[in-house]
Amino acid sequence: MLKTFSLLTLALFSLFQFGSAQTHMGLKSGKIVFEISYKDPNMDENNKAMMPKESIMYFNDDKMRVEVSMAMGTTVIISDNVSQKSTVLMDFMGKKIAMETNQEQTKKEMEKSGKIKVEKLPGSKVIAGYTCKKAKISQTTNGKESSFDVWYTNEISAKNSYTNGFEGIDGCMLEFEIFQSGMQMKLTTKSISKEEVSSSMFIIPDGYTITTADGLKTLLGGGY
Repeated sequence: MLKTFSLLTLALFSLFQFGSAQTHMGLKSGKIVFEISYKDPNMDENNKAMMPKESIMYFNDDKMRVEVSMAMGTTVIISDNVSQKSTVLMDFMGKKIAMETNQEQTKKEMEKSGKIKVEKLPGSKVIAGYTCKKAKISQTTNGKESSFDVWYTNEISAKNSYTNGFEGIDGCMLEFEIFQSGMQMKLTTKSISKEEVSSSMFIIPDGYTITTADGLKTLLGGGY
């Protein structure tokens, strides 16, 4: 289960960072609730029951906060588009760990996941009251290609596709998938609400041990 927690944390971190667009179009401050489903046929029902069922994203101007809870603990990702820095906070099994990274480091990590191609497609649909455009993401890893559709909107200023390899998508993704080391997750928007998000939501709290990306992998895979 610890390995699953590790993969989930790294997958979400690779996606939800540097999250607000450098534009003032659309909804600028609010909350998006995503439903999370899993497509791994090898995941048994016990593990699936312990996995998170939703993710909550808060955004305000150039900052974003994502919260995910599961049986083993919680993960919070705080991103700042101005400084181009992100921090992942993990609180699990009595341990509090924080990892900081910047845009350059993130791109290097994403390059290890394989080549990603973005193809914009015709078509539109409304998700949670927002009109979305369609795109296809193709990813080639170790010679094997996988693909999935993405639905994104330009009516929300938060941009959760900035440096995750989906740079061809200029908007906020409301329906998409994540691949990480064999784990496949689908995120679908359940609700979007316009609300003021306090600046305190984007402050890194005290009490966390700071580590690097390599250090995080070691800690999560080290039998804790």
